[in-house]
Amino acid sequence: MLKFLTQSITRFRHTGAIWPSGDALAREMTRTFREHDGPRRILEVGPGTGAFTRHILKELREHDEFDIVEINPAFCEQIERRLLQPFRRRNPGIPVRLHQSPIESADLGTAYDHIVCGLPFNNFEPSLVRQIFRQMLELLDADGDLVYFEIGRAHV
Repeated sequence: MLKFLTQSITRFRHTGAIWPSGDALAREMTRTFREHDGPRRILEVGPGTGAFTRHILKELREHDEFDIVEINPAFCEQIERRLLQPFRRRNPGIPVRLHQSPIESADLGTAYDHIVCGLPFNNFEPSLVRQIFRQMLELLDADGDLVYFEIGRAHV
């Protein structure tokens, strides 16, 4: 939690929130995985400290593949240490790759069945939002699904 708050203050443009996503949102964002039969290729874009990542890891099965793209090095370090290292020890046959990179330049394959995105689009210029969505749609299988959310700002 402290890592998230620190990054929110120092890198708000990339973080976009002052509190990580909760379990209810994470369950909803990962719901489609449970409805998919057979091997799955999953991409998570902008995991932050890993609220959705934890739920995705719980759903992974043999023959699945999971790629994670995060631009923030502090979040990458935390995800790797707290989530991915323990998962890999328990599940050595399930490939999970963490890419410290913006999605626009990440070295990824194609044809993901599921893409989960937690990027703070309200913090980005419209041209960057279009570029990110173009990239995610290019990576998405024709029958795949892209799930994202956005935090609205209340006006008083």
